[in-house]
Amino acid sequence: MVKWIATCCALIFLLYNCNFARGYLVSIGAGNEIRGCVTNDHQHAVAFVEKLREGGNEFSLVETSDLDSTANEMRVYDCNLVKRFGCNQWRTENLRIKSNKYENYPAVTDFRWHEFLYQLSSSGFDILMPEYLTMRMGETAHAHFSILTNSSFDFLIGYTEFKDINLKGGGHQWELFSINYSFLDPSQIKISLNSDEKIIPTELGVDVGDEPYYAPAFLCHGLSKVKMHSYYLLVPEKSNAWMERQIEFQKESVFCVDVVYILRSPLKNSEIALNVTFVTEKGEFLNFTEGHPSKEVNTWHVVRFDSLERRFEGKGTLRVTVGPQDLEIGGIRFCEGGGLDVEITLRGMQRCHSLSTHLAPPPVEDAEEEEKFTKLVATKRKICERINEASNCSGMNVCSSTGCFCFLGFTGEDCNTPCGENTFGVDCSEKYVVGKCLNDKFDLENGHCLEACSNSTTGFPSCSTKIWKVKPFVQNASPNSLSLNMSRSLQNVFGFAHVIDVRYRMEKSTWWESKIYFESDGRLFKLEDLEANTEYVITFTVYSKMPQQNLIIAEEVIASTCKPIDESILNIDIDATASAATLAVSDVDKKYCQPTYFNVSEVIGRSPEDKSTIQIRAQEEHQKNLTSCKNGSYFIVSVSDIYQNLVEARLVCTAEKKFFLEDHQLKHACLPINESVVQISFEDQLTVVISSNASFADRKKICKPRVLIVVKSKKILFSANVQGFDFINYFGNCTPGTIYDVILFDEADHKIKVRYSCMTPEQITFRKLVPVVNKIWVRKIELDMDKSLKGVSGSQDIQVQYQEEFVEAWKTKIYKSSMGRRLVLNFLKPETLYVIRLVWISTNQTSVVSKDIETRTKPCIPIDEKTIEMKIMVTFTTEAKVTVRSAKIEELCRLKQMKVTSEDGKVLLDTMVHDWKLSWKLPPCRNGSIYTLSVKDEEGNIVKTDETFFLLDDVDSLEEQRVVVASPSKLVLSVGVVALEAVLLIVSSLFCVVCLCCRQSRRRAHEIEERNQQRYELK
Repeated sequence: MVKWIATCCALIFLLYNCNFARGYLVSIGAGNEIRGCVTNDHQHAVAFVEKLREGGNEFSLVETSDLDSTANEMRVYDCNLVKRFGCNQWRTENLRIKSNKYENYPAVTDFRWHEFLYQLSSSGFDILMPEYLTMRMGETAHAHFSILTNSSFDFLIGYTEFKDINLKGGGHQWELFSINYSFLDPSQIKISLNSDEKIIPTELGVDVGDEPYYAPAFLCHGLSKVKMHSYYLLVPEKSNAWMERQIEFQKESVFCVDVVYILRSPLKNSEIALNVTFVTEKGEFLNFTEGHPSKEVNTWHVVRFDSLERRFEGKGTLRVTVGPQDLEIGGIRFCEGGGLDVEITLRGMQRCHSLSTHLAPPPVEDAEEEEKFTKLVATKRKICERINEASNCSGMNVCSSTGCFCFLGFTGEDCNTPCGENTFGVDCSEKYVVGKCLNDKFDLENGHCLEACSNSTTGFPSCSTKIWKVKPFVQNASPNSLSLNMSRSLQNVFGFAHVIDVRYRMEKSTWWESKIYFESDGRLFKLEDLEANTEYVITFTVYSKMPQQNLIIAEEVIASTCKPIDESILNIDIDATASAATLAVSDVDKKYCQPTYFNVSEVIGRSPEDKSTIQIRAQEEHQKNLTSCKNGSYFIVSVSDIYQNLVEARLVCTAEKKFFLEDHQLKHACLPINESVVQISFEDQLTVVISSNASFADRKKICKPRVLIVVKSKKILFSANVQGFDFINYFGNCTPGTIYDVILFDEADHKIKVRYSCMTPEQITFRKLVPVVNKIWVRKIELDMDKSLKGVSGSQDIQVQYQEEFVEAWKTKIYKSSMGRRLVLNFLKPETLYVIRLVWISTNQTSVVSKDIETRTKPCIPIDEKTIEMKIMVTFTTEAKVTVRSAKIEELCRLKQMKVTSEDGKVLLDTMVHDWKLSWKLPPCRNGSIYTLSVKDEEGNIVKTDETFFLLDDVDSLEEQRVVVASPSKLVLSVGVVALEAVLLIVSSLFCVVCLCCRQSRRRAHEIEERNQQRYELK
């Protein structure tokens, strides 16, 4: 008995405290005037209420945008079925259009409500609606009306009259008036207010006279507005019904579509209500499905299909496919995306309210979240300026059920008072830290400094975070120059200006020299005219795009120019008997410029008989042993470095076949030409260009080009003498696709050979192209293909190849001109260097490759307690989920590992993860145990939390446990339970109460029906 009493009390508590919070509603206005409303409930429209005044017929005009005041330009593609021809631009298959006049449909509370025309009447005047609902003799009428009035009214249909109908709203909100009427039996008429309160007619009549048509009419006792819910639907005639339309995103936008539909019969278990696909001309694809057997029938459903992580630009095709034949479509609307809709209306409105009958004040535990939501709206200056039609937010406020707040920078009852006493922000609730800004001049909206930061190490204008430092990366050194890799040096800098001051000085000097680096200078940047074998200190100053400050000071690094090789690098050791010699190259101190070749040649007579060449790799030593020689011969031993310095020694073989060393000689021989210092390029088919990327000083050390020949099928077609570098020679036209060998000889008869496939002028232009990066994200790089392919026609397919740093394999993505201007490389790694190039695939010809570029993706945001929520559920599963806004999920470091440890140190779960929402079942546990949950992301960041677990089926433990299931902006329940048996009793009792209520409701309805029948018979 005690348990039953406790169960009943718990049931009453549950029913009383259930708050069905479908979303938040925030108004934006000035004083008592409402000019816009923001909601995260896309299921229901927001109705605006104005002071009733004389005026003509008009729509309740509403303009929609997002919180950044971006207008929804995609609304031109809506399927507006409130209008007879509002969906004509959509192509349909197996769908017919019909009116809602003579069938029983539920009232409209979604976005279509704003499209209904309203009529206004003053005291004593009728509102007739013949064009909306005209009934024939013998027909049944079903209709819904939305009414805004501050007085009572009479309603007449046929000869049945309802007098002095009073509404509870008192002119402060729109109310629902519904009828269900038959001319054959007026006693069966059903009229209700706000879906629940039934109204009994004052007079009943069946004498229709000679008039075959009758329309409903309202006789208003004061100013009133009436909207009739009149619209059309698209109804499937048979299976495979669909509708589609060509759409175009004029700029980068998220995909967001709301579809309204109604089910006339329940869905089957395997049945899908709707399938929505979107395919762009670029080949990008989205697919959504909607439907579950639990979906209510004869109820309007608004389902939102959106993809906030991806943005689209250009043309595409949207198709909506209907699953069951009992599903009818009420309309399609393009939305802003992001979960928030801003509805802006005409001036003069007094309040706004949701048309949802379930929207209630938030429960206590959700009030804080709603206040945060309200303050978030108050930070959006652009939407404020748009609604206020002014350059600031003076006099504007944001209100919800938790209170009102002024926009950024203002306070006071009328929100006209600027912030003072070192305050800023929403309602001037933020405190400014004195001394943060230079002269303490800061922005009253966001607290940012106006002139500069007092502390030069913080970033302007927020002046609250340390400036990122960069570190110069030295790629290589020569005797007189140092080359910096700017891609690696600036890998931690985003949004810097296009000018960087590179400063350097000798390590022993205090005098700094400066050289400006522009982004257009490319990946490598050279500091020239330096002293050989000298240490230099190098640093950067990175200029931010923000004015006045943010000179990002780099770390200082020390790098040394190299020393040209000399005689000490070559060691020749002859043994005691002089019958053997050891030749070695050694750079113990690593101070010399990098040696490249070690040559040993035995000369007999006039020509070398035996020649041995060893290529030297960085920081390696090489040696060669000589064990014999021939009478009269000699050995030439030489070492060269990358800057054409040559050390040479002669080892003579005497008549006794003994080795004798002549003096070392330091020579400056010319460097053989090769592809790294000399380039052969082609213009206008067989116009050959000889050039060099070496500096003027280094060119003097390269062997001069002498002769150029062009060979086809082992036959010399052309030859020409080359007059040094920067040489251009025209050899005539060539046949596209034909292979030519172009050979260049230098003065020392070294040669380089290039195989050339004759190209069209357009292909030659393609080789000079450089991919142009438009945007960079954490895991995506977007290319501007219009700029990248400037000068090349769009008829061919292009391969976009990209290669990850330290990975040899190239990945490929095909680009077609029909895909539009932008191409996105997806699934990249955060903070990783990528090389990108374009490849023209030609039929029966050699592929043409463009120049490449290097670019680095942005670093991901480390996970922390604010972005990851972990908890142990009642069923003892662990769950970790991302709680940040969807738009930022892609910027987070991805989860990699999840681990659960018991209080005694035992590991219960240690697994790799690959998703944002995680759930695993764990082995049995002890009641009251404490467990440590941890999640690690791809960068090694770890978030930990301790959770205590309680078993609900422990009958002996009567200690009350509290279980809270929370989801922002959704259904929120707080339930107190004592044991599993109590839960079962509550469920059973709830079922009994529902059945009892249903039985009583049916009995009451039957009594009213009998009473009306008796009154009808008496009359």
